[in-house]
Amino acid sequence: MIVSPWDDETRGVEQAVVAAGKEPGKDVLIFSGGGTKLGLEKVKSGKWAFTYAWLPYQEAYYGAVALIMALEGHPINAFVDEALMPAVVETTGTPVITAANADEYHPNY
Repeated sequence: MIVSPWDDETRGVEQAVVAAGKEPGKDVLIFSGGGTKLGLEKVKSGKWAFTYAWLPYQEAYYGAVALIMALEGHPINAFVDEALMPAVVETTGTPVITAANADEYHPNY
């Protein structure tokens, strides 16, 4: 089992698994983060067990709103929970993108 923090880095992980004579998705389970178009394709092909949907555009928007609120004297004590964002709630219902729900998720990068 290998856990990698970003889909682009996970490409190298997959290459290392193959170079070791192992088959990704069969001999070694690979878990990634990013939920990118590449990650989705790897999950659908069975090479990766899942990719976790990161939503940088939406997260930056909410972070900017929180910053503006703080600058205007109304700071909030909160964090951005990507699992509750519309891009997740209205598609898979979970940020964990697997082969079972990959067709429902539509990454924008």
